[in-house]
Amino acid sequence: MARWTKTGPDVNDEADLDDYMFEVAGRVGYLVTGLFAWHSLTIRRKQKDILPLAREFGLGLQTVNVIRGLREDFDRG
Repeated sequence: MARWTKTGPDVNDEADLDDYMFEVAGRVGYLVTGLFAWHSLTIRRKQKDILPLAREFGLGLQTVNVIRGLREDFDRG
């Protein structure tokens, strides 16, 4: 994320968008999965199976945020 704060919010292509989304959300997926596993014995037991999905979980959360902001972004130009 430090790299994105240095370079600014310009997303020039799909690869940039994927990278940005991972930095702001994919990592959060790993963090949340770890926190859920720490809190829940059931999830902890399944963590090895769940962890490969953590990145996509975070990206799904970010996708919802992007969709929610579409109208506001459109209005701002």
